[in-house]
Amino acid sequence: MNVSTLMKTSRMILLREIILFFPLFFLITSASFCQSQYENLLKKFQAAPVSEQKEIFEKIILGLFDSDTTISRGETERLLKVTKKMNDQYYYIRTFLFYAGFARSISQRNNYITGYKLASDFGDKMLMADAMSGLSNYYYQNMQYDSAAICILQARELYKENNTSEREAAVIHQIGNLFFSAELYDRAEIYFKEVMRIKGHPFQWFNWRKFVMTNNLGLIEKARKNYDKAIFYFDDALQELIASNKDAFNVSDTIRMVYSYVSLASLYILKRDYKNAEACLNRGFTLESRRLRPQNMTPLFFTKGEFHYYQSEFDSSLYYFKKAEETNELFGSIELAEKISGHTALAYSKKDDYRNAWKAEVIHKQIQDSLQSKKKLYAGLQFISDDLLNKNKNMLSEIEARQKFMLAAILLLAISALTIFIFYIRLKKVQRSLDGKNIELKEVQKEAENSAQPAEADENNKPEQSPELSNSAVSESELLKIKWFIAFLEEEMNLRHYYTEKDITLDILADRLNVNRSFLSKAINQTYNLHFNAYINNLRIKRAILMLSNPEEKKKYTLEGIAAKVGFHNRGTFNLAFKQYTGTTATASVRELQAKTTV
Repeated sequence: MNVSTLMKTSRMILLREIILFFPLFFLITSASFCQSQYENLLKKFQAAPVSEQKEIFEKIILGLFDSDTTISRGETERLLKVTKKMNDQYYYIRTFLFYAGFARSISQRNNYITGYKLASDFGDKMLMADAMSGLSNYYYQNMQYDSAAICILQARELYKENNTSEREAAVIHQIGNLFFSAELYDRAEIYFKEVMRIKGHPFQWFNWRKFVMTNNLGLIEKARKNYDKAIFYFDDALQELIASNKDAFNVSDTIRMVYSYVSLASLYILKRDYKNAEACLNRGFTLESRRLRPQNMTPLFFTKGEFHYYQSEFDSSLYYFKKAEETNELFGSIELAEKISGHTALAYSKKDDYRNAWKAEVIHKQIQDSLQSKKKLYAGLQFISDDLLNKNKNMLSEIEARQKFMLAAILLLAISALTIFIFYIRLKKVQRSLDGKNIELKEVQKEAENSAQPAEADENNKPEQSPELSNSAVSESELLKIKWFIAFLEEEMNLRHYYTEKDITLDILADRLNVNRSFLSKAINQTYNLHFNAYINNLRIKRAILMLSNPEEKKKYTLEGIAAKVGFHNRGTFNLAFKQYTGTTATASVRELQAKTTV
Protein backbone atom coordinates (compact mmCIF):
# COMPACT_ATOMS: atom_id res chain seq x y z
CA MET A 1 0.00 0.00 0.00
CA ASN A 2 1.56 3.37 -1.04
CA VAL A 3 1.72 6.59 1.02
CA SER A 4 -1.08 8.26 -0.94
CA THR A 5 -3.44 5.36 -0.29
CA LEU A 6 -2.51 5.30 3.39
CA MET A 7 -3.21 9.04 3.73
CA LYS A 8 -6.53 8.66 1.94
CA THR A 9 -7.50 5.75 4.19
CA SER A 10 -6.50 7.71 7.30
CA ARG A 11 -8.63 10.67 6.23
CA MET A 12 -11.63 8.37 5.64
CA ILE A 13 -11.23 6.78 9.08
CA LEU A 14 -10.89 10.22 10.70
CA LEU A 15 -13.95 11.51 8.85
CA ARG A 16 -15.97 8.45 9.89
CA GLU A 17 -14.98 8.93 13.55
CA ILE A 18 -15.90 12.64 13.38
CA ILE A 19 -19.31 11.78 11.92
CA LEU A 20 -19.76 9.11 14.58
CA PHE A 21 -18.89 11.26 17.61
CA PHE A 22 -20.13 14.65 16.38
CA PRO A 23 -23.76 13.96 17.43
CA LEU A 24 -22.64 13.13 20.98
CA PHE A 25 -20.90 16.50 21.33
CA PHE A 26 -24.00 18.40 20.26
CA LEU A 27 -26.25 16.27 22.45
CA ILE A 28 -24.31 17.54 25.47
CA THR A 29 -24.38 21.19 24.38
CA SER A 30 -27.98 21.32 23.15
CA ALA A 31 -29.71 20.24 26.39
CA SER A 32 -28.94 23.42 28.33
CA PHE A 33 -29.86 25.54 25.29
CA CYS A 34 -33.31 23.92 25.08
CA GLN A 35 -33.83 24.39 28.81
CA SER A 36 -33.00 28.13 28.74
CA GLN A 37 -35.08 28.64 25.59
CA TYR A 38 -38.04 26.95 27.27
CA GLU A 39 -37.74 29.22 30.34
CA ASN A 40 -37.76 32.33 28.13
CA LEU A 41 -40.77 31.11 26.14
CA LEU A 42 -42.73 30.28 29.30
CA LYS A 43 -42.13 33.77 30.71
CA LYS A 44 -43.12 35.36 27.40
CA PHE A 45 -46.27 33.21 27.27
CA GLN A 46 -47.38 34.31 30.74
CA ALA A 47 -46.70 37.99 30.03
CA ALA A 48 -47.98 38.13 26.44
CA PRO A 49 -51.33 39.62 25.43
CA VAL A 50 -54.10 37.15 24.58
CA SER A 51 -53.65 37.70 20.82
CA GLU A 52 -50.00 36.50 20.94
CA GLN A 53 -50.31 33.65 23.45
CA LYS A 54 -51.32 30.94 20.98
CA GLU A 55 -48.25 31.38 18.77
CA ILE A 56 -45.88 31.29 21.79
CA PHE A 57 -47.74 28.28 23.24
CA GLU A 58 -47.24 26.31 20.00
CA LYS A 59 -43.49 27.01 20.17
CA ILE A 60 -43.43 25.72 23.76
CA ILE A 61 -45.21 22.48 22.78
CA LEU A 62 -42.89 21.94 19.82
CA GLY A 63 -39.87 22.53 22.06
CA LEU A 64 -41.14 20.02 24.62
CA PHE A 65 -41.75 17.50 21.85
CA ASP A 66 -38.06 17.55 20.94
CA SER A 67 -36.68 17.53 24.50
CA ASP A 68 -35.46 14.60 26.57
CA THR A 69 -38.45 12.63 27.91
CA THR A 70 -37.59 13.19 31.59
CA ILE A 71 -37.09 16.94 31.14
CA SER A 72 -40.13 17.26 28.89
CA ARG A 73 -42.39 15.49 31.38
CA GLY A 74 -41.29 17.71 34.27
CA GLU A 75 -41.70 20.92 32.26
CA THR A 76 -45.11 19.78 30.98
CA GLU A 77 -46.22 19.33 34.60
CA ARG A 78 -45.15 22.95 35.22
CA LEU A 79 -47.06 24.08 32.15
CA LEU A 80 -50.16 22.26 33.41
CA LYS A 81 -50.06 24.26 36.65
CA VAL A 82 -49.66 27.53 34.72
CA THR A 83 -52.43 26.86 32.19
CA LYS A 84 -54.89 25.57 34.79
CA LYS A 85 -55.06 29.08 36.27
CA MET A 86 -55.80 30.74 32.91
CA ASN A 87 -59.27 31.82 31.85
CA ASP A 88 -58.96 30.21 28.43
CA GLN A 89 -59.13 26.46 29.12
CA TYR A 90 -57.87 25.66 25.61
CA TYR A 91 -54.26 25.83 26.80
CA TYR A 92 -54.86 23.57 29.80
CA ILE A 93 -56.70 20.92 27.74
CA ARG A 94 -54.06 21.01 25.00
CA THR A 95 -51.29 20.63 27.60
CA PHE A 96 -53.21 17.82 29.32
CA LEU A 97 -53.49 15.91 26.03
CA PHE A 98 -49.75 16.37 25.42
CA TYR A 99 -49.05 15.17 28.97
CA ALA A 100 -51.25 12.09 28.43
CA GLY A 101 -48.60 10.71 26.09
CA PHE A 102 -46.14 10.34 28.98
CA ALA A 103 -48.38 7.94 30.91
CA ARG A 104 -47.99 4.16 30.75
CA SER A 105 -50.51 1.48 29.90
CA ILE A 106 -54.07 1.99 31.12
CA SER A 107 -53.28 5.40 32.64
CA GLN A 108 -52.51 6.75 29.16
CA ARG A 109 -55.85 5.54 27.85
CA ASN A 110 -57.72 7.04 30.81
CA ASN A 111 -55.93 10.37 30.35
CA TYR A 112 -56.95 10.59 26.68
CA ILE A 113 -60.55 9.75 27.60
CA THR A 114 -60.49 12.45 30.31
CA GLY A 115 -58.98 14.87 27.79
CA TYR A 116 -61.76 14.08 25.32
CA LYS A 117 -64.41 14.80 27.97
CA LEU A 118 -62.72 18.09 28.89
CA ALA A 119 -62.56 19.09 25.21
CA SER A 120 -66.20 18.07 24.70
CA ASP A 121 -67.34 20.16 27.69
CA PHE A 122 -65.25 23.05 26.39
CA GLY A 123 -66.86 22.65 22.96
CA ASP A 124 -63.64 22.47 20.93
CA LYS A 125 -63.91 19.83 18.20
CA MET A 126 -60.25 20.19 17.25
CA LEU A 127 -59.18 19.22 20.76
CA MET A 128 -61.74 16.40 20.74
CA ALA A 129 -60.18 15.14 17.49
CA ASP A 130 -56.67 15.40 19.02
CA ALA A 131 -57.85 13.31 21.98
CA MET A 132 -59.33 10.67 19.65
CA SER A 133 -56.14 10.64 17.59
CA GLY A 134 -54.06 10.11 20.75
CA LEU A 135 -56.42 7.37 21.92
CA SER A 136 -56.16 5.69 18.51
CA ASN A 137 -52.38 5.75 18.77
CA TYR A 138 -52.59 4.20 22.27
CA TYR A 139 -54.78 1.35 20.98
CA TYR A 140 -52.49 0.89 17.99
CA GLN A 141 -49.39 0.59 20.20
CA ASN A 142 -51.25 -2.01 22.28
CA MET A 143 -52.32 -3.88 19.12
CA GLN A 144 -56.04 -3.33 19.76
CA TYR A 145 -56.57 -2.51 16.11
CA ASP A 146 -60.37 -2.56 16.14
CA SER A 147 -60.48 0.20 18.77
CA ALA A 148 -57.69 2.09 16.98
CA ALA A 149 -59.69 2.07 13.73
CA ILE A 150 -62.87 3.33 15.40
CA CYS A 151 -61.02 6.17 17.17
CA ILE A 152 -59.08 7.33 14.11
CA LEU A 153 -62.24 7.39 11.98
CA GLN A 154 -63.94 9.51 14.64
CA ALA A 155 -60.91 11.83 14.72
CA ARG A 156 -61.04 12.17 10.94
CA GLU A 157 -64.71 13.16 11.05
CA LEU A 158 -63.98 15.87 13.63
CA TYR A 159 -61.00 17.20 11.65
CA LYS A 160 -63.13 17.36 8.49
CA GLU A 161 -65.76 19.44 10.25
CA ASN A 162 -63.02 21.97 11.03
CA ASN A 163 -61.41 21.86 7.55
CA THR A 164 -57.98 21.15 9.02
CA SER A 165 -55.94 19.75 6.15
CA GLU A 166 -52.75 20.02 8.26
CA ARG A 167 -54.10 17.35 10.63
CA GLU A 168 -55.22 15.11 7.76
CA ALA A 169 -51.68 13.76 7.34
CA ALA A 170 -51.70 12.42 10.91
CA VAL A 171 -54.98 10.59 10.31
CA ILE A 172 -53.88 9.06 7.00
CA HIS A 173 -50.59 8.09 8.65
CA GLN A 174 -52.41 6.16 11.39
CA ILE A 175 -54.72 4.44 8.90
CA GLY A 176 -51.61 3.38 6.95
CA ASN A 177 -50.17 1.97 10.17
CA LEU A 178 -53.29 -0.14 10.66
CA PHE A 179 -53.00 -1.61 7.18
CA PHE A 180 -49.32 -2.33 7.75
CA SER A 181 -50.12 -4.16 11.00
CA ALA A 182 -52.72 -6.18 9.12
CA GLU A 183 -49.97 -7.12 6.61
CA LEU A 184 -51.93 -5.41 3.83
CA TYR A 185 -48.77 -3.80 2.51
CA ASP A 186 -50.10 -2.55 -0.84
CA ARG A 187 -52.85 -0.58 0.89
CA ALA A 188 -50.45 0.70 3.56
CA GLU A 189 -48.07 1.91 0.83
CA ILE A 190 -50.85 3.94 -0.81
CA TYR A 191 -51.61 5.74 2.46
CA PHE A 192 -47.95 6.35 3.36
CA LYS A 193 -47.25 7.79 -0.11
CA GLU A 194 -50.33 9.98 0.21
CA VAL A 195 -48.91 11.37 3.47
CA MET A 196 -45.65 12.12 1.63
CA ARG A 197 -47.66 14.02 -0.97
CA ILE A 198 -49.75 16.21 1.34
CA LYS A 199 -47.04 16.48 4.07
CA GLY A 200 -49.34 18.08 6.68
CA HIS A 201 -48.03 20.43 9.36
CA PRO A 202 -44.69 21.85 8.10
CA PHE A 203 -42.91 21.51 11.44
CA GLN A 204 -44.03 17.91 11.91
CA TRP A 205 -43.12 17.07 8.32
CA PHE A 206 -39.56 18.38 8.43
CA ASN A 207 -38.96 17.48 12.07
CA TRP A 208 -40.04 13.83 12.05
CA ARG A 209 -42.87 12.76 9.75
CA LYS A 210 -40.79 12.65 6.57
CA PHE A 211 -38.23 10.48 8.37
CA VAL A 212 -40.94 8.13 9.66
CA MET A 213 -42.71 7.85 6.29
CA THR A 214 -39.47 7.00 4.49
CA ASN A 215 -38.71 4.33 7.10
CA ASN A 216 -42.25 2.96 6.79
CA LEU A 217 -41.70 2.43 3.07
CA GLY A 218 -38.49 0.63 4.04
CA LEU A 219 -40.42 -1.60 6.44
CA ILE A 220 -42.87 -2.50 3.66
CA GLU A 221 -40.00 -3.51 1.36
CA LYS A 222 -38.42 -5.51 4.19
CA ALA A 223 -41.70 -7.39 4.67
CA ARG A 224 -41.72 -8.06 0.91
CA LYS A 225 -38.11 -9.33 1.24
CA ASN A 226 -36.83 -6.60 -1.09
CA TYR A 227 -33.85 -6.01 1.19
CA ASP A 228 -31.81 -3.76 -1.13
CA LYS A 229 -34.77 -1.47 -1.67
CA ALA A 230 -35.46 -1.43 2.07
CA ILE A 231 -31.83 -0.48 2.77
CA PHE A 232 -32.17 2.37 0.26
CA TYR A 233 -35.17 3.83 2.15
CA PHE A 234 -33.62 3.49 5.62
CA ASP A 235 -30.29 4.92 4.50
CA ASP A 236 -32.02 7.77 2.65
CA ALA A 237 -33.95 8.73 5.81
CA LEU A 238 -30.78 8.56 7.91
CA GLN A 239 -28.63 10.63 5.54
CA GLU A 240 -31.31 13.30 5.24
CA LEU A 241 -31.62 13.44 9.03
CA ILE A 242 -27.85 13.91 9.38
CA ALA A 243 -27.74 16.52 6.59
CA SER A 244 -30.62 18.56 8.02
CA ASN A 245 -29.01 18.78 11.49
CA LYS A 246 -25.52 20.01 10.71
CA ASP A 247 -25.37 22.29 13.76
CA ALA A 248 -26.89 20.17 16.52
CA PHE A 249 -28.68 16.90 17.20
CA ASN A 250 -31.43 16.90 19.80
CA VAL A 251 -32.56 13.88 21.82
CA SER A 252 -35.28 12.90 19.34
CA ASP A 253 -32.78 13.00 16.47
CA THR A 254 -30.47 10.65 18.35
CA ILE A 255 -33.29 8.18 19.02
CA ARG A 256 -34.16 8.24 15.31
CA MET A 257 -30.55 7.69 14.31
CA VAL A 258 -30.21 4.69 16.63
CA TYR A 259 -33.43 3.27 15.16
CA SER A 260 -32.00 3.71 11.66
CA TYR A 261 -28.74 1.96 12.49
CA VAL A 262 -30.59 -0.96 14.13
CA SER A 263 -32.91 -1.28 11.11
CA LEU A 264 -30.00 -1.20 8.68
CA ALA A 265 -28.05 -3.74 10.76
CA SER A 266 -31.05 -6.09 10.75
CA LEU A 267 -31.29 -5.86 6.96
CA TYR A 268 -27.57 -6.45 6.47
CA ILE A 269 -27.82 -9.53 8.71
CA LEU A 270 -30.62 -10.87 6.50
CA LYS A 271 -28.31 -10.33 3.50
CA ARG A 272 -25.46 -12.06 5.42
CA ASP A 273 -23.42 -8.85 5.06
CA TYR A 274 -21.96 -9.04 8.56
CA LYS A 275 -19.30 -6.37 8.01
CA ASN A 276 -21.85 -3.62 7.34
CA ALA A 277 -24.16 -5.03 10.01
CA GLU A 278 -21.42 -4.76 12.64
CA ALA A 279 -20.54 -1.21 11.52
CA CYS A 280 -24.18 -0.10 11.92
CA LEU A 281 -24.48 -1.76 15.34
CA ASN A 282 -21.28 -0.09 16.56
CA ARG A 283 -22.60 3.31 15.51
CA GLY A 284 -25.88 2.64 17.28
CA PHE A 285 -24.14 1.60 20.52
CA THR A 286 -21.85 4.66 20.34
CA LEU A 287 -24.78 7.05 19.93
CA GLU A 288 -26.65 5.47 22.84
CA SER A 289 -23.60 5.01 25.12
CA ARG A 290 -24.31 8.21 27.08
CA ARG A 291 -27.97 7.70 27.97
CA LEU A 292 -28.53 3.92 27.75
CA ARG A 293 -32.32 4.23 27.32
CA PRO A 294 -34.04 0.83 27.55
CA GLN A 295 -36.22 1.54 24.50
CA ASN A 296 -33.03 1.93 22.43
CA MET A 297 -30.78 -0.61 24.16
CA THR A 298 -33.29 -3.47 23.81
CA PRO A 299 -33.35 -3.50 19.98
CA LEU A 300 -29.58 -2.91 19.93
CA PHE A 301 -28.92 -5.91 22.18
CA PHE A 302 -31.44 -8.08 20.31
CA THR A 303 -29.97 -7.27 16.89
CA LYS A 304 -26.47 -7.88 18.26
CA GLY A 305 -27.74 -11.29 19.41
CA GLU A 306 -29.07 -11.96 15.89
CA PHE A 307 -25.69 -10.90 14.49
CA HIS A 308 -23.94 -13.61 16.53
CA TYR A 309 -26.70 -16.22 16.06
CA TYR A 310 -26.55 -16.18 12.27
CA GLN A 311 -22.78 -16.63 12.48
CA SER A 312 -23.28 -19.72 14.72
CA GLU A 313 -21.80 -17.92 17.76
CA PHE A 314 -24.53 -19.19 20.06
CA ASP A 315 -22.97 -18.38 23.45
CA SER A 316 -22.53 -14.75 22.39
CA SER A 317 -26.03 -14.62 20.91
CA LEU A 318 -27.54 -15.91 24.17
CA TYR A 319 -25.58 -13.30 26.12
CA TYR A 320 -27.07 -10.47 24.07
CA PHE A 321 -30.57 -11.99 24.01
CA LYS A 322 -30.40 -12.09 27.82
CA LYS A 323 -29.30 -8.43 27.90
CA ALA A 324 -32.19 -7.57 25.58
CA GLU A 325 -34.62 -9.44 27.84
CA GLU A 326 -33.37 -7.53 30.92
CA THR A 327 -33.66 -4.09 29.31
CA ASN A 328 -37.02 -4.96 27.78
CA GLU A 329 -38.39 -5.61 31.26
CA LEU A 330 -37.86 -1.88 31.88
CA PHE A 331 -39.23 -0.84 28.49
CA GLY A 332 -42.03 -3.39 28.18
CA SER A 333 -42.37 -4.02 24.43
CA ILE A 334 -44.43 -7.20 24.02
CA GLU A 335 -43.47 -7.49 20.33
CA LEU A 336 -39.77 -7.39 21.19
CA ALA A 337 -40.35 -9.87 24.02
CA GLU A 338 -41.88 -12.27 21.49
CA LYS A 339 -38.85 -11.98 19.20
CA ILE A 340 -36.35 -12.31 22.06
CA SER A 341 -37.94 -15.46 23.53
CA GLY A 342 -38.28 -17.09 20.09
CA HIS A 343 -34.63 -16.52 19.18
CA THR A 344 -33.50 -17.57 22.67
CA ALA A 345 -35.25 -20.93 22.21
CA LEU A 346 -33.54 -21.44 18.85
CA ALA A 347 -30.10 -20.51 20.24
CA TYR A 348 -30.44 -22.99 23.14
CA SER A 349 -31.56 -25.66 20.68
CA LYS A 350 -28.44 -25.11 18.57
CA LYS A 351 -26.40 -25.80 21.72
CA ASP A 352 -28.42 -29.03 22.32
CA ASP A 353 -29.72 -27.50 25.56
CA TYR A 354 -33.28 -28.68 24.96
CA ARG A 355 -34.54 -28.08 28.50
CA ASN A 356 -33.75 -24.34 28.36
CA ALA A 357 -34.93 -24.25 24.74
CA TRP A 358 -38.30 -25.58 25.89
CA LYS A 359 -38.50 -23.06 28.77
CA ALA A 360 -37.89 -20.21 26.32
CA GLU A 361 -40.42 -21.70 23.89
CA VAL A 362 -43.10 -21.82 26.62
CA ILE A 363 -42.59 -18.08 27.22
CA HIS A 364 -42.56 -17.48 23.46
CA LYS A 365 -45.88 -19.32 23.01
CA GLN A 366 -47.49 -17.43 25.90
CA ILE A 367 -46.47 -14.10 24.38
CA GLN A 368 -47.68 -15.20 20.94
CA ASP A 369 -51.07 -16.12 22.40
CA SER A 370 -51.22 -12.73 24.12
CA LEU A 371 -50.38 -10.96 20.86
CA GLN A 372 -53.01 -12.89 18.93
CA SER A 373 -55.67 -12.03 21.51
CA LYS A 374 -54.95 -8.34 20.91
CA LYS A 375 -54.88 -8.45 17.11
CA LYS A 376 -58.62 -8.51 16.68
CA LEU A 377 -59.35 -6.61 13.49
CA TYR A 378 -57.92 -7.80 10.22
CA ALA A 379 -61.01 -8.57 8.18
CA GLY A 380 -62.66 -5.49 9.67
CA LEU A 381 -59.92 -3.29 8.24
CA GLN A 382 -61.30 -3.94 4.79
CA PHE A 383 -63.98 -1.33 5.33
CA ILE A 384 -61.27 1.35 5.49
CA SER A 385 -59.82 0.13 2.19
CA ASP A 386 -62.95 1.46 0.45
CA ASP A 387 -61.87 4.94 1.48
CA LEU A 388 -59.91 5.82 -1.66
CA LEU A 389 -58.20 9.15 -1.23
CA ASN A 390 -58.65 10.37 -4.82
CA LYS A 391 -62.47 10.14 -4.86
CA ASN A 392 -64.60 13.27 -5.12
CA LYS A 393 -66.64 14.62 -2.23
CA ASN A 394 -69.88 12.88 -3.22
CA MET A 395 -68.14 9.53 -3.54
CA LEU A 396 -66.55 10.05 -0.12
CA SER A 397 -69.96 10.70 1.44
CA GLU A 398 -71.31 7.44 0.04
CA ILE A 399 -68.26 5.53 1.21
CA GLU A 400 -68.45 7.03 4.70
CA ALA A 401 -72.11 5.98 5.00
CA ARG A 402 -71.13 2.47 3.96
CA GLN A 403 -68.26 2.49 6.45
CA LYS A 404 -70.61 3.37 9.31
CA PHE A 405 -72.98 0.59 8.30
CA MET A 406 -70.13 -1.92 8.03
CA LEU A 407 -68.71 -0.76 11.35
CA ALA A 408 -72.07 -1.40 13.01
CA ALA A 409 -72.23 -4.80 11.31
CA ILE A 410 -68.69 -5.64 12.43
CA LEU A 411 -69.47 -4.63 16.02
CA LEU A 412 -72.64 -6.75 15.93
CA LEU A 413 -70.69 -9.70 14.53
CA ALA A 414 -67.98 -9.18 17.15
CA ILE A 415 -70.57 -9.29 19.95
CA SER A 416 -72.13 -12.42 18.43
CA ALA A 417 -68.72 -14.05 18.02
CA LEU A 418 -67.82 -13.21 21.62
CA THR A 419 -71.08 -14.76 22.86
CA ILE A 420 -70.45 -17.92 20.81
CA PHE A 421 -66.84 -18.05 22.02
CA ILE A 422 -67.89 -17.80 25.69
CA PHE A 423 -70.49 -20.54 25.13
CA TYR A 424 -67.86 -22.67 23.35
CA ILE A 425 -65.36 -22.27 26.22
CA ARG A 426 -68.00 -23.28 28.76
CA LEU A 427 -69.00 -26.24 26.60
CA LYS A 428 -65.37 -27.35 26.33
CA LYS A 429 -64.99 -27.17 30.12
CA VAL A 430 -68.08 -29.34 30.57
CA GLN A 431 -66.78 -31.74 27.89
CA ARG A 432 -63.36 -31.99 29.58
CA SER A 433 -65.06 -32.65 32.89
CA LEU A 434 -67.19 -35.39 31.33
CA ASP A 435 -64.13 -36.87 29.58
CA GLY A 436 -62.30 -36.94 32.91
CA LYS A 437 -65.22 -38.68 34.60
CA ASN A 438 -65.46 -41.13 31.71
CA ILE A 439 -61.74 -41.98 32.01
CA GLU A 440 -62.12 -42.47 35.76
CA LEU A 441 -65.11 -44.78 35.23
CA LYS A 442 -63.16 -46.82 32.68
CA GLU A 443 -60.22 -47.12 35.07
CA VAL A 444 -62.53 -48.26 37.87
CA GLN A 445 -64.10 -50.80 35.51
CA LYS A 446 -60.67 -52.10 34.45
CA GLU A 447 -59.57 -52.40 38.06
CA ALA A 448 -62.73 -54.33 38.89
CA GLU A 449 -62.00 -56.71 36.02
CA ASN A 450 -58.37 -57.04 37.09
CA SER A 451 -59.47 -57.96 40.61
CA ALA A 452 -61.27 -60.97 39.18
CA GLN A 453 -58.43 -61.90 36.78
CA PRO A 454 -55.11 -60.13 37.39
CA ALA A 455 -54.36 -59.10 33.82
CA GLU A 456 -55.08 -56.19 31.49
CA ALA A 457 -55.85 -56.33 27.80
CA ASP A 458 -52.81 -56.51 25.57
CA GLU A 459 -54.03 -53.41 23.80
CA ASN A 460 -52.63 -51.27 26.62
CA ASN A 461 -49.18 -51.79 25.19
CA LYS A 462 -50.14 -50.54 21.74
CA PRO A 463 -49.62 -46.91 20.70
CA GLU A 464 -52.66 -44.70 21.02
CA GLN A 465 -54.42 -44.32 17.68
CA SER A 466 -56.50 -41.25 18.34
CA PRO A 467 -57.51 -39.18 15.30
CA GLU A 468 -55.19 -36.37 16.38
CA LEU A 469 -52.14 -38.69 16.49
CA SER A 470 -52.47 -41.53 14.04
CA ASN A 471 -50.60 -40.94 10.81
CA SER A 472 -50.63 -37.21 11.47
CA ALA A 473 -48.02 -35.18 9.65
CA VAL A 474 -45.67 -33.39 12.02
CA SER A 475 -43.83 -30.33 10.72
CA GLU A 476 -40.10 -29.86 11.15
CA SER A 477 -40.62 -26.97 13.56
CA GLU A 478 -43.06 -29.05 15.63
CA LEU A 479 -40.59 -31.95 15.75
CA LEU A 480 -37.98 -29.52 17.07
CA LYS A 481 -40.37 -28.30 19.78
CA ILE A 482 -41.21 -31.91 20.70
CA LYS A 483 -37.48 -32.61 21.03
CA TRP A 484 -37.11 -29.63 23.40
CA PHE A 485 -40.16 -30.67 25.38
CA ILE A 486 -39.15 -34.34 25.79
CA ALA A 487 -35.82 -33.27 27.34
CA PHE A 488 -37.81 -31.12 29.76
CA LEU A 489 -40.37 -33.91 30.39
CA GLU A 490 -37.75 -36.54 31.22
CA GLU A 491 -35.99 -34.23 33.65
CA GLU A 492 -39.28 -33.35 35.35
CA MET A 493 -40.26 -37.03 35.63
CA ASN A 494 -36.88 -37.95 37.13
CA LEU A 495 -37.08 -35.04 39.53
CA ARG A 496 -40.75 -35.02 40.59
CA HIS A 497 -41.88 -38.64 39.90
CA TYR A 498 -45.37 -37.62 38.73
CA TYR A 499 -45.95 -41.21 37.54
CA THR A 500 -46.06 -42.46 41.16
CA GLU A 501 -49.35 -40.60 41.67
CA LYS A 502 -52.12 -43.19 41.35
CA ASP A 503 -54.63 -40.77 39.86
CA ILE A 504 -52.32 -39.09 37.34
CA THR A 505 -54.05 -38.44 34.00
CA LEU A 506 -53.09 -36.82 30.72
CA ASP A 507 -54.97 -33.64 31.68
CA ILE A 508 -53.39 -33.42 35.13
CA LEU A 509 -49.84 -33.90 33.82
CA ALA A 510 -50.42 -31.43 30.97
CA ASP A 511 -51.57 -28.86 33.52
CA ARG A 512 -48.51 -29.51 35.73
CA LEU A 513 -46.17 -29.06 32.75
CA ASN A 514 -48.07 -26.03 31.41
CA VAL A 515 -48.83 -27.54 27.98
CA ASN A 516 -52.07 -28.58 26.31
CA ARG A 517 -53.11 -32.25 26.47
CA SER A 518 -52.97 -32.85 22.71
CA PHE A 519 -49.36 -31.63 22.49
CA LEU A 520 -48.33 -33.81 25.46
CA SER A 521 -50.04 -36.85 23.95
CA LYS A 522 -48.48 -36.20 20.53
CA ALA A 523 -44.99 -35.72 22.01
CA ILE A 524 -45.17 -39.04 23.92
CA ASN A 525 -46.61 -40.88 20.93
CA GLN A 526 -44.08 -39.40 18.50
CA THR A 527 -41.06 -40.09 20.74
CA TYR A 528 -41.87 -43.38 22.48
CA ASN A 529 -44.55 -44.84 20.19
CA LEU A 530 -46.72 -45.34 23.28
CA HIS A 531 -49.99 -43.91 24.49
CA PHE A 532 -50.07 -42.03 27.78
CA ASN A 533 -51.09 -44.92 30.10
CA ALA A 534 -48.43 -47.25 28.70
CA TYR A 535 -45.80 -44.51 29.03
CA ILE A 536 -46.71 -43.95 32.71
CA ASN A 537 -46.82 -47.70 33.44
CA ASN A 538 -43.37 -48.18 31.91
CA LEU A 539 -41.93 -45.48 34.18
CA ARG A 540 -43.59 -47.15 37.17
CA ILE A 541 -42.12 -50.56 36.25
CA LYS A 542 -38.63 -49.05 35.81
CA ARG A 543 -38.88 -47.65 39.33
CA ALA A 544 -40.23 -50.98 40.66
CA ILE A 545 -37.24 -52.83 39.16
CA LEU A 546 -34.89 -50.38 40.90
CA MET A 547 -36.68 -51.01 44.20
CA LEU A 548 -36.50 -54.80 43.73
CA SER A 549 -32.77 -54.51 42.99
CA ASN A 550 -32.22 -52.63 46.25
CA PRO A 551 -31.92 -55.08 49.22
CA GLU A 552 -33.13 -52.47 51.70
CA GLU A 553 -36.20 -51.64 49.65
CA LYS A 554 -36.93 -55.35 49.03
CA LYS A 555 -36.90 -56.02 52.79
CA LYS A 556 -39.08 -53.02 53.47
CA TYR A 557 -41.87 -53.70 50.93
CA THR A 558 -43.84 -56.68 49.65
CA LEU A 559 -44.69 -56.85 45.94
CA GLU A 560 -48.08 -55.30 46.79
CA GLY A 561 -46.28 -52.52 48.65
CA ILE A 562 -43.91 -51.84 45.76
CA ALA A 563 -46.85 -51.80 43.32
CA ALA A 564 -48.62 -49.20 45.46
CA LYS A 565 -45.40 -47.22 45.98
CA VAL A 566 -44.77 -46.78 42.26
CA GLY A 567 -48.38 -45.76 41.55
CA PHE A 568 -50.44 -48.87 40.72
CA HIS A 569 -53.92 -49.28 42.20
CA ASN A 570 -53.60 -53.05 42.67
CA ARG A 571 -51.34 -56.08 42.25
CA GLY A 572 -53.15 -57.26 39.12
CA THR A 573 -52.43 -54.20 36.97
CA PHE A 574 -48.86 -54.17 38.32
CA ASN A 575 -48.29 -57.82 37.29
CA LEU A 576 -49.62 -57.27 33.78
CA ALA A 577 -47.62 -54.07 33.23
CA PHE A 578 -44.49 -55.77 34.61
CA LYS A 579 -44.81 -58.72 32.23
CA GLN A 580 -45.52 -56.46 29.25
CA TYR A 581 -42.41 -54.40 29.97
CA THR A 582 -39.94 -57.16 30.98
CA GLY A 583 -41.34 -60.29 29.35
CA THR A 584 -41.51 -62.08 32.71
CA THR A 585 -43.60 -61.87 35.88
CA ALA A 586 -42.67 -59.85 38.94
CA THR A 587 -42.51 -63.03 41.06
CA ALA A 588 -40.12 -64.68 38.61
CA SER A 589 -37.95 -61.56 38.61
CA VAL A 590 -37.78 -61.62 42.41
CA ARG A 591 -36.68 -65.30 42.35
CA GLU A 592 -34.06 -64.50 39.70
CA LEU A 593 -32.70 -61.61 41.75
CA GLN A 594 -32.61 -63.79 44.88
CA ALA A 595 -30.70 -66.48 42.98
CA LYS A 596 -28.14 -63.93 41.79
CA THR A 597 -27.76 -62.59 45.33
CA THR A 598 -27.24 -66.13 46.70
CA VAL A 599 -24.56 -66.84 44.10
